[in-house]
Amino acid sequence: MNYWIMLTIFLLSIGINSAQDEISGYEQAIQLIESAADNEATQLSLVSLGLQELPPQIGDLIHLEGLNLHGNNLDDLPASIENLTNLQWLDLSFNEFVKLPQSVESLTNLQSLYLWRNDLVKLPESIGNLINLEYLSLEHNRLIELPEGIGNLTNLQSLDLQNNQLVKLPEELGSLFSLTSLRLDDNNLSELPYSIENLINLSSLSLSNNNLSKLPNSIGNLRSLHSLYLRDNRLKILPESIGNLSNLQGLYLSNNDLIALPLSIGNMSRLLQLYLQNNNLNELPESIGDLSALCYLNIQGNAFEYIPTQLYRLRNLVNQKCTTLPRMGLDVDKYLLDKLPNVVVEGGIESILNYLKNQWVWHIRKIMAIITFTLGLSIFSLLAIRLRNYRGHKVKRKISEI
Repeated sequence: MNYWIMLTIFLLSIGINSAQDEISGYEQAIQLIESAADNEATQLSLVSLGLQELPPQIGDLIHLEGLNLHGNNLDDLPASIENLTNLQWLDLSFNEFVKLPQSVESLTNLQSLYLWRNDLVKLPESIGNLINLEYLSLEHNRLIELPEGIGNLTNLQSLDLQNNQLVKLPEELGSLFSLTSLRLDDNNLSELPYSIENLINLSSLSLSNNNLSKLPNSIGNLRSLHSLYLRDNRLKILPESIGNLSNLQGLYLSNNDLIALPLSIGNMSRLLQLYLQNNNLNELPESIGDLSALCYLNIQGNAFEYIPTQLYRLRNLVNQKCTTLPRMGLDVDKYLLDKLPNVVVEGGIESILNYLKNQWVWHIRKIMAIITFTLGLSIFSLLAIRLRNYRGHKVKRKISEI
């Protein structure tokens, strides 16, 4: 009997404690808000308090410049948040927002807005009111499209939209002249807007794991690009204009359907890394040898019969100064290496490059070795025949003398 009483008391205490914990999260938020108000605080963190709603007292913090609400269960914000006219950064990541709270649209001094890991399916046109935004993080939501109003964010420097369900981008995206980083990986994009040519300050563009089958010619106007990620798409060819990306340092093209590279690729004089694995290439343009700065090249998983000869000019593949990069050197399939002399492969990349440069020397040496061996064998055979004839003749003389 005592056992059941004790068990009942224990279970009741768990329920009470749980209720207290749920209340304490909200009450703790109120206490933190009141303390911040008393101290005229400029920063407030209410991270992971299990909040399902934000206390309306938040609107009293008129001096607040930064508010962190990461990791709660919020799906809306109180109207009083409009009072935070000095707010410069707001973190709403890891919550349950399905739409952007209307009160956020009034925070026109916001410079950074983090909304990743929510359930956003659409952004309002009024997102364009946040004209001072510099960083906008929207990755890991369920966005299908972007509003035209996003083009008003002309001060935006970084826009992260990876892991959404975007099928198309608005032409207004080209109005984001200040953008330096644009991440669109893991969406359903099949094409890019022509206006992308206007993003002349863009230094990093990530488009991996989409459905792109071609790139617009205007891609060549992005001459500030340092990194271009195009892995896991359906690209078969690249526009000649891509050779205009003379500041590009990393070009990532693995897991596409490429059948050829444009001659203009040789114009990328600052290219350090080129990933071409798992395509349908059976040859490379002669201009590939003009990539004098290239530190790493991967051509595995293609349709080459031999290692392309023109690679011998890529002497920087063995430059020890490239060790600061994630990878350096040359990666090719084993079946291609098996077609080279063992001594060449054992000598490493530099030995392979030298072989590619002087293949004719190796072939002449091989032919000369065969000729020498054949002549030697012939001379040996001739001498053996003569010796045998001589001995035979000598034996016959002895017999005749007897």
